Amino acid sequence: MKYILYFMMMIYGSLCHAIVCKHIVEISETNTRKVHQIRRDALGYMWFMSHTGISRFDGTKLKHYKLSAEGQTVDYYMGCCRLLTDKENGLWAVTRNGDLWTYNPSLDKFECRNHLPNQDKASVRFLCADSQGHIWFSAGNRLIAYRGITNTFYRVNHNLKQISGMVEVAPGEYFVGSDEGLFEITMKGYSIEKQSGELSGKRCRRIHEMLFHPYSGRLIIADYSEGLMVWDTKSERMIYTWDRPVNSRISSLRTLDDRNVLVATDGEGLYRMDIINPEIRSFVHTDFENGNSIRTNRIVDLFVDDQKHIWVADYPEGVSMIDMDSPDDYKWYRFQAGNTHSLANNRVNAVLHDSDGDVWFATDRGISCFHPSTGRWERIVTDLPCQMYTALSETGPGEICAGNYVHGLYIIRKKNNNQVVPYARISGVNALCRKDKDRLWIGTDEGLFLYCPNDNGVVEVKSLSGLHIHALYQSDSNCLYIGTEGNGLLVYRPEQSRLDTVKNSGVTNVYAVWEDDKKRLIGSSDQFAFSFDPVQHSFRRFPNKGLRITSGAFIGDGRQILGTYQGAIDYDKQELRSLHKTCLGFYLDGLRVLDKDMTVETENTPLEKALNYTATLQLDHDENTFSFTATAVRYDEIQDIAYSWKLDNTDWSNPSPENRIRFSNLAPGEYVFSVRAISIGNGRPFAQRNMNIVIRKPLWKTNGAFLCYGVLAITLGSLAVRSWFIWQDRNLSREKIQLFMNTTRNLCMPLTLIKVPLEYLYEKSSSELVNNVLQQIKGVNNLLADLESISRISASPGCLSLADHELSMFLKETVNRFSDYANEKCITLRWVDEPAFVTVCLDREKMAAILRNLLMAFTDSIDRGGEILLSTSCNTQNWELRLESEDNGLLKKKF
Repeated sequence: MKYILYFMMMIYGSLCHAIVCKHIVEISETNTRKVHQIRRDALGYMWFMSHTGISRFDGTKLKHYKLSAEGQTVDYYMGCCRLLTDKENGLWAVTRNGDLWTYNPSLDKFECRNHLPNQDKASVRFLCADSQGHIWFSAGNRLIAYRGITNTFYRVNHNLKQISGMVEVAPGEYFVGSDEGLFEITMKGYSIEKQSGELSGKRCRRIHEMLFHPYSGRLIIADYSEGLMVWDTKSERMIYTWDRPVNSRISSLRTLDDRNVLVATDGEGLYRMDIINPEIRSFVHTDFENGNSIRTNRIVDLFVDDQKHIWVADYPEGVSMIDMDSPDDYKWYRFQAGNTHSLANNRVNAVLHDSDGDVWFATDRGISCFHPSTGRWERIVTDLPCQMYTALSETGPGEICAGNYVHGLYIIRKKNNNQVVPYARISGVNALCRKDKDRLWIGTDEGLFLYCPNDNGVVEVKSLSGLHIHALYQSDSNCLYIGTEGNGLLVYRPEQSRLDTVKNSGVTNVYAVWEDDKKRLIGSSDQFAFSFDPVQHSFRRFPNKGLRITSGAFIGDGRQILGTYQGAIDYDKQELRSLHKTCLGFYLDGLRVLDKDMTVETENTPLEKALNYTATLQLDHDENTFSFTATAVRYDEIQDIAYSWKLDNTDWSNPSPENRIRFSNLAPGEYVFSVRAISIGNGRPFAQRNMNIVIRKPLWKTNGAFLCYGVLAITLGSLAVRSWFIWQDRNLSREKIQLFMNTTRNLCMPLTLIKVPLEYLYEKSSSELVNNVLQQIKGVNNLLADLESISRISASPGCLSLADHELSMFLKETVNRFSDYANEKCITLRWVDEPAFVTVCLDREKMAAILRNLLMAFTDSIDRGGEILLSTSCNTQNWELRLESEDNGLLKKKF
């Protein structure tokens, strides 16, 4: 098992010092490259102060913050605004005019706390933060202590003129650097109880950096004039002096470990100082031929975290992180200009360990051979125009086949002083692998070929045509493993002509494939390295620390050689140690609702606290499309982290490096959201966060709304029932009224028939009895008339129902209904139809009732044998109905 990770431990290495340098602020981020200060807070976030403001780094991205005080713009230029941390790693910012801010993590913003008393308008300088909760400042000749718990400033009187440096060595005891020199003082309360004499012999007058190393009890002082000096508190004397580098100054001092201190300069890179036996050596500097180094030697600030990451403000190119947790038992092979006993070029495309124990390197500038037994190097020189060699394979004892990318295959014969002989004409060669003693696999940009030297024939494998092949390896079971561009790791079985994809690899580009002594495949992609067990079909990933591994060879005795674009590594490791460092924190941030960023200061925000401190996220029904990020802070292995999440008791989502979690049209309700960070290497989760999500129901779906709906339904139901009963009563009343009307009409005609003979009889006999009967009949008739009138009024609606009617038809129907009654009384009813076909607008029922009443009144008022004349006339404005009666030839009435 230990050899699986050998090559993974190698990639921590870099030139001379076993470091891996990662550039945090990308070149494209032109607005944030000029970083001049670095700090880390209690949550594990890295904070950068640049010319454009303050940025927070969580391992994946930068988040920018603004400082605002009374609407004034803060000047972030170097020295104008400073970041500082207190004893609990709380983050503060102070400007040279005295404004003091503190970072509130629960609100994720900077809050202005106070303003330093500064009557003489002198520039405020941060000195140190002690173990008693004080932050010390100087303003002109004044020394000021700020206590954050009480938000109070205290002035300390002294006679040291302008103080430029201060460091705590014990509670209440400080070293102070001023214009007068170096002093040791003891504080009691907020006054100086004891003050030593000048300690540097009047040499230190321009102190600008001070660092106390508690493990050795020594004080390191950086002075503009005198360089670097070490004061031993035990012997109370200056024990070491180092002149500053030429044309540069010391910009920062940081403790690396119990023995070493890092010294940053603004022109000569980074130095390491042995504080026990004072000695300074160059540690890290710019190497323009090595992409794994800092980008400039101008280091303006330095920070060392508890995981031994060195953060460098690589001014003006951003921030670089140097990983010091690397093995020491390895060796780099690199090109050295003017030295023929080195690699021909640092871009190593292939590595081969032949049967004689020699190691061959194919580079972009030719082929190099290293003889481990003698330590001798050889370069294979040819007269080919293109010296880019991309593949190596041993075809037999003492014969090495080399692939030139342009010119094809060549044989190098060791017995003939490394004679180079043309072998086969094929271009675009990227990989070579022996199939058997007589044949050779060739991987190219266009696919896979099989070369037979005996007949000098090149046969294309049709099923693999068009594949861009980077690496080839044939196992003892005659399975050919193929690393491709865009198609991942493939396995080809020539006997069955079958091509399969290695499952669960999750890689698209494979640049190197080789085998260790345990028959496990080792490979590399553009983002990580991996191991594959063909028997158990297990696949594991490992971070590649930013190196492009192009090839590898296992040379026995626990040793491996890797080819990279920065050179080759010879590695020998007998003990394993974990590559994975602890997770500094798992945070939720970056809430976006309907594609709008939400913070505690955003208008109509759902956040009362920062998302990371929100236990329950409550959103309205129209805010159910939202997203946020989950970030596991682990700065050295970002590419080895995947994220998986779920809602309630659903299944976990497929792990993905994408850390933005999105929800779209989430239904109203309450959910429990869970997200976890998973190591891609072993598939195990190492951090998890939970949060409640509540999507409120719309107003019309709330419990109160449903209560209102119930009350309204009951009310409407009651009204419907009452209306139904009222309708029933009215319908019954209409039926009664209709019955009365029918009964009245049925009685009117018999009474009329009875009354006419009795009237004739009374005229003949003048009988009192007949007269009484007639009077009774008239009374009954009047009663029935009144009853019919009441019935009509009750049955008729209170409004007119107008419609167009043909007047002649309407009058004809009405006259015909009344003609029987007129005939009984021997009265002639005559109607003059003039004009014809006239359409009038009227209420048919009401008009018919009115006309019948008029005809009946006329009939009762004239004698037998009389005549009633009905006529009409009309014009464009109105129409007229005339009713006339004639008795014995005389006109009596006219309506």
